[in-house]
Amino acid sequence: MITETTIYECIASPHPEDISKILNTLLKTPDVTTCLQMINSLKANQGLALADIITALSEELTKLDVPAPVMITWLDGLAEVEYRLSGGGGEVVQTGAVVGVVRNGAELMTAAK
Repeated sequence: MITETTIYECIASPHPEDISKILNTLLKTPDVTTCLQMINSLKANQGLALADIITALSEELTKLDVPAPVMITWLDGLAEVEYRLSGGGGEVVQTGAVVGVVRNGAELMTAAK
């Protein structure tokens, strides 16, 4: 039987539920270690590439209604991580950078309130 999950597994793309889980964890969990463990666990269990996660994550972040400085922080930071990753940067370090970029934007949001 062909399901939505089967399709995402065949194309090796992150499932929208996984991206939602990553996004919610990054936005609501101030503990960086917990965020890293969750992303690394999903990458290992689902066989996901960080570049695919960054693409899907940036699409979801652009849907959020946030102040312009927060959006600029997210998109500029994720673009930089993706550039470093494509230039041969290690996935372990770049995964940490993704967590840092999104957490930085989340902290800007709470500081603005």
